Amino acid sequence: AAGARIAGIAGAFAATLALTFPSAIPAVILMQSFETWRNQPYVMAAVGGTVAAVSGMMWSTIWTMLKPHLKTFDTSSKVVILTGGSFLASWGFNIDPVPILAVSILVGCLWKDQPAKRMPA
Repeated sequence: AAGARIAGIAGAFAATLALTFPSAIPAVILMQSFETWRNQPYVMAAVGGTVAAVSGMMWSTIWTMLKPHLKTFDTSSKVVILTGGSFLASWGFNIDPVPILAVSILVGCLWKDQPAKRMPA
């Protein structure tokens, strides 16, 4: 939200990358070496622990980004729909994260909140 307020779409994109890259890079590197070391039980135990830690870092980042937007029903419903849809696409339909992020970014940019209605005096 801060990146978007400061620099618009480019700021939102930069902020998203800055929050997700630090935890995504170790996950990608570890999973690339998975095939080479899959028969080594100690290595696989270390990989499993690291994947769990990286997942925790990512969920922490997601919660940090979502928490300020859960104040009203309109924004809460948007968050629930985007998060639930992303989870369903990933786990239910085995869709890769990059298209899910792209669609979520597009929906987030196009789905504008309704202006607050004023009560007559």
